[in-house]
Amino acid sequence: MVYFIIPNLIIIIPIIYLFKYKGDKFLGLNLNKKWFYGLLLVEFLWLVFLWFNYQSIIDASAANDFLWYNQFNYYRGVLPVAVLMNIKDFSINASSALILLPVYIIAIVVDYILLRLLSYFKK
Repeated sequence: MVYFIIPNLIIIIPIIYLFKYKGDKFLGLNLNKKWFYGLLLVEFLWLVFLWFNYQSIIDASAANDFLWYNQFNYYRGVLPVAVLMNIKDFSINASSALILLPVYIIAIVVDYILLRLLSYFKK
């Protein structure tokens, strides 16, 4: 349950701050640079934590890849990558560390789109 609450807090806290923020926009968001770069850092740290957690309990099961194991713990990055992997057959193994890069990039893009949309509605 804690693994599901933490990724929600990672995005809910910047959303709350977005509506309270009164300063200049950064990249079209109602956030300052520190909050945006902090979001990037926290997303990265959470992804690294989930990777090490996954590596510590990995078994030889074919259905137990990183995407399957963390579909609820890091849904903003994992679910879009899983959909993309089903649409286009990628050569990246979902159990290798190479999967972390697209998962991280898509999670940041999803966070940015959500925050940008909410920044637009704050006007």
